[in-house]
Formats: sequence, structure tokens, C-alpha cells
Amino acid sequence: RYQNEYDEIETLGKGGFGQVYKARNRLDGQLYAIKKIKLQSKPKEFTEDLRIVREVKTFARISNHPNIVRYHASWIEVEEKKSKKKDRDNFDSDDSSKKQNNLMLYLIIQMELCSGQTLETWIRERNQLTEKKEIHVDRKVIFKIFKQIVQAIAHVHWNGCIHRDVKPANVFLQDGNHILLGDFGLAKDDSETEATSAQASNFHKFTSGVGTYIYASPEQLASSQGYDNKTDIYSLGILLFELLWPFKTGMERIKTLTNIRNGKFPENFVEKWPLELPFLKSLLNPDPALRPTAQEIL
Repeated sequence: RYQNEYDEIETLGKGGFGQVYKARNRLDGQLYAIKKIKLQSKPKEFTEDLRIVREVKTFARISNHPNIVRYHASWIEVEEKKSKKKDRDNFDSDDSSKKQNNLMLYLIIQMELCSGQTLETWIRERNQLTEKKEIHVDRKVIFKIFKQIVQAIAHVHWNGCIHRDVKPANVFLQDGNHILLGDFGLAKDDSETEATSAQASNFHKFTSGVGTYIYASPEQLASSQGYDNKTDIYSLGILLFELLWPFKTGMERIKTLTNIRNGKFPENFVEKWPLELPFLKSLLNPDPALRPTAQEIL
């Protein structure tokens, strides 16, 4: 189906959950983001495939919101593995087991194509201007963006789910500063919050990089501790601080965000944003129970 109905234009991204392509549908002529996830071929790894399918169902259920990337469709495709010449010479067409091992399963997810840049790119470009001169941070624009992200998260939570990876790289800016929240590769049902040691180990693989780690809540990073949707609220706090506070260097960013995770805010931030500081501290409260809900923020 994918090969027959779509023309791949370019690769948009790669990650642990597969690759995303910009593709044009030959039937309606529209552009879409197509996520292609290789499924496991070993029976003992089928549980991972079931988890991925559950996450796709979760995404489909919660994407009917103006601030969430829209889900269109998904299906399973079988592709033949491209063999080397030596393998082809030794391949016995009557050997069904070899033929079966030569096939690969892919989950194809058709999504809305976001035309704008990510919030991560927007922040980085703004910060680059900060290196040259002091820039004015427009509070009205910042909170317009932030409110839309919270609206998306409130919808996710209302549907009994947790995003688990709220960060600027997963927020897409459209015309008029309209935002779309995407990348639900780590999203899961709220009922599944008690993580097993194996699940925790897998999660640490996703949070080992500075990008995601710096936004994850303390309880989400603790392998022995369960967590609920308040983990997304903590991530919102880190994201809001980054919106309000331009950094001149990457090192300064890492150091400052690490400090605020430990409750230490820059002195000049306290002076510049005195009204916002208590709100930020509530989002970043180490005790999840004391953080506000997304609905309460709105």
C-alpha cells in the first residue's frame, strides 16, 4: 500500500521509534508525515510490538484536538529484505523458513504534516540573537504558546493518558504562533504508570540524552518509582522557564536548567519575572501531589 500510494520526498527525522518521512499521497495529492516503525521478527519480542500498537491506538484516540498533531491512519506492511548477492546465490526458493526470515514487518502511521519549525528551533534561533544583543522577551507571545501546550496536555490527561516527553522538540509552531503537540512515541495510558524494572530500563534508554533528560521529572527518572500525569506538569515547568529565559551558550543552558531542577533560580530571573516565579516553582515542585493539574493551570 505504502509503495503504491505514496511518494517519499524527504526524511524528516530518525529515532528509536522509527523514521519519519515527508510523503505525498498519489490519490489525494496531499502531503503527510509518515512514520515507519520496524516491528520485531522474534516471537519473544512480540510484546514490544503490542506495546507499540497500543501507543498508536492511544495517539489515535487523543489526536482530535486543535493543538495536537492529527492522526489519519495506520497499517502493517510486509517488505522483503534486500539481500546481498552472495545470499541470493545461496537462497533456496523451496526453503520456506528462509523465505519467511527474509521478510520484514513495518507499522506505517499516517499523520498530519506540520509546516512550521519546532519550538526547539525557534528557541535556539532566538538565543542566537541573544549572543549579539539583549532581546526583549514578549510575555504575551510566550504565554500564548504556553497556554496552547497546556491545553493539549489537559486533553491528553482528560483522556487518561500521559505524554511523558513534553519538550520544545515535540512542539510545532504554525502560522500565527499556533502550536501542535506531537511525538507520542512515549505516551501511555495512565493506568499503566506502575513501571516494571524492564520498562524502567527501557525508559532510561530514551532519557539518557541531555535533551529529554533535562525535561523529565525526578519520579519519572527514578527506576523504582511509579508516576502519574503530574510528570508532564514538571516538564511544562522546564519548558516555560526556557521560553522565558534566553541562553547565550549551550553550556549555560545545561548548567542553568540543572540548577532549577534543584530549586536554584538565577538571581536576575527572580528580579525580572517576580510574578511568574511562584507559578514556575509550583510546576517544578519535587512532590508531584503538590503540582497543579493541567486543568487547574488553565
